[in-house]
Amino acid sequence: MAGRKPLNTSSPQEMTAVLQRLTPRDLTLIDTLGRHRVLTIHQIGLLLFNSEQAARARVKVLVDIGVITRFRQAIRPGSQAYRYTLGHLGAYIHAAATHQPTPTRAATTRRITELAASQQLNHQLGINDFYARLTHACRVHGGVEVVQWLTEREATALAGGTIRPDAAGALRTTTGNEIAFWYEHDRGTETLSHLIQKIRAYDRLPHHHRQRTLLIEMTSPGREVNLHKALEHSQTACTVVTAATPTDPLDAVWRITRTANTSRSPLIGSLSLPTAGHRSDAS
Repeated sequence: MAGRKPLNTSSPQEMTAVLQRLTPRDLTLIDTLGRHRVLTIHQIGLLLFNSEQAARARVKVLVDIGVITRFRQAIRPGSQAYRYTLGHLGAYIHAAATHQPTPTRAATTRRITELAASQQLNHQLGINDFYARLTHACRVHGGVEVVQWLTEREATALAGGTIRPDAAGALRTTTGNEIAFWYEHDRGTETLSHLIQKIRAYDRLPHHHRQRTLLIEMTSPGREVNLHKALEHSQTACTVVTAATPTDPLDAVWRITRTANTSRSPLIGSLSLPTAGHRSDAS
């Protein structure tokens, strides 16, 4: 903010004063932005607040004190929603909490600039939007929780570098049902044949990793139909399910590939397995 004196992170007194203003939810938001890099105010509201208005009010405070920063592109007519990421103070706190090297101001500026200019920004926001909607849906529906969420880097490490998923995760219900999954966010920016190649790459995974369901969320219903037609007579090692257009991930919106049945199922229920006897690497 113009006119605000930059935080002197070498001053214990000033750092202590700022830390005393942070709530447990603020620290959770710092950790979330540290892992997921960038979120919209809508996504922050879904993840941590009861309303978007409450999220906006608190995030403004964190922006004002330098914990979070925001950016957007100039789009005419209208305007683009702000994207929020860690400011220098937030990055400083996150590094300390996760035992990472202390970032310099130059490094923070470079990270924010690269993020704002990245051609993968909208893809990253799409992945994070699914995570936010899934977390919110679990809270609203009750009886189910996200027991694991892995970012692209973490999911790739889990797969041993064999594949590069957009994310991975697991849900568990209070009645003992579980679904562990890989997640791919498809924006329709690559050819359908390339998407099919990505799906077939999952066949190279070890058997226990192929037990995870592959969730593909697509932004085009027509592209979803074409994918199902292309996979109709194919064999895939993983169970592959798709959903079209962003929606409540716990609703009956998932369609299984390689079947003539066009009906849709919920994640928890017909697509999930009892945890007893189900080998999962979700924990």
